[in-house]
Amino acid sequence: MISHVRRLAGFALLPAFSLMASLVLLPLVASNFGPAGWVSLGTGISVGAVLTIICGLAWASIGGHRVAVGDAVERRRLFWLSLSTRGIVLAAALPIATAIIWVVDVDDTGAAWLFMVGLALNSFSMSWFYGGTENPGQLAVNEGVVRLSGYALATAALAAGAPLATYAALNVVASLVTLGLNTRSILRITAPCGPISRAEHLAELRVQFDGTLARSGFAFFTLGGPTIFALGAAASLAHFNAVDQMLKTSVSATSILPQAFIAVAAAGVAARVPLGSLWTRRPEALVLTWLPLAALLTWCALGPVAADFLFAGKLELDRGTSVLIGVALASTMTLRSFELLIMFPRDLAKPVFTINAWWSFAAVAALYLSARLDSVELALGVWIGVHLVVYVMEVQVLRRRMGDGHLAGPVPHDLLPDPALEMAVAGDPLEPVPPSATAVAAAGQPDLPTPRSGQDDPPHAG
Repeated sequence: MISHVRRLAGFALLPAFSLMASLVLLPLVASNFGPAGWVSLGTGISVGAVLTIICGLAWASIGGHRVAVGDAVERRRLFWLSLSTRGIVLAAALPIATAIIWVVDVDDTGAAWLFMVGLALNSFSMSWFYGGTENPGQLAVNEGVVRLSGYALATAALAAGAPLATYAALNVVASLVTLGLNTRSILRITAPCGPISRAEHLAELRVQFDGTLARSGFAFFTLGGPTIFALGAAASLAHFNAVDQMLKTSVSATSILPQAFIAVAAAGVAARVPLGSLWTRRPEALVLTWLPLAALLTWCALGPVAADFLFAGKLELDRGTSVLIGVALASTMTLRSFELLIMFPRDLAKPVFTINAWWSFAAVAALYLSARLDSVELALGVWIGVHLVVYVMEVQVLRRRMGDGHLAGPVPHDLLPDPALEMAVAGDPLEPVPPSATAVAAAGQPDLPTPRSGQDDPPHAG
């Protein structure tokens, strides 16, 4: 138990730094710039967060497990492959995101654009890589300390009367510094892998397409709320932005915690752990049940006080809305932990992505209806309902595919083709190799047993 607590504490440092920054910076923004300031901040973060999910592809979902089972050479290959594929998508998506920022009418368009860029660069975060290597200390130094330093400089600048764009620009600088430090650290702990061909890049993008599409659609619902409310011309836009920022801050502060248990989840797969114990006796129960419950109770008790503090007394949050925020946070924590620690390690990424993709369309439509009806409470209800429905559907998929007994078994081999074979057909000089366990996990084809951490895995596109 002590080891689990230490692991959780290590990965909790980064969201803790972010949370501390929000507790200081949000009141400054509200005090110095009023509702117009936090709407510009919220709009930039909203578009940037969606861009982060799109450009991050599915690395945050499946990358950690591939790193956990890979050797030093494969880990180096995954690192370079992740940087190049994410960079390709960012270069293509950034002009579109820029156009959206200009279309949405905010008071400080320049600051909103910089906030968007700073957050979009977060798509290069390597938290999933450190989750696979069980190295939270490096994550805390390279990403946590750098971002905390940026927040400290932003706090000093805003307190001295600097414009809002200063805070946004410091976020961009912090993201670039983090990328450089992560590159240096990961090159030190991995081994040379040789050049990666164009065919490998294309194969990896194809492998991650389903996951990216599903994550992007769901992200537009969960992260694009301010943009949707702005397009819906809701009179309560400022109020929704404030509620949305409190919920997003809470989700961000807890989203990294499941990654502390990626290696533990992989061991559970190898040990064929019974389904029921995951919610009771396994370490996964901590992030599936107890942490969401604690988050709910905390918001119910302290929500109005937190709102009054964060927005310098300019936001009135009633107890009912506070409870809804708490339930929304708890439902999000449970669903994402369930996917990362139970579904993905058991080669069920394909149905997860399919469920998320289909429900994202209905969720965005319902959120837009909430904006037209000018109801923040209805928007929170949509958030909660969609997360609970998706969770129930994924549990049913798990039971149907694996049964109620042990969580290991075959899934029909009807998903994606083997990328290694595709590379050979495309003229890649590498000989075709059998699909590795990491490739199977990425593509959702569990014909091979999941290897224990430390097993060698033939390097190919994924």
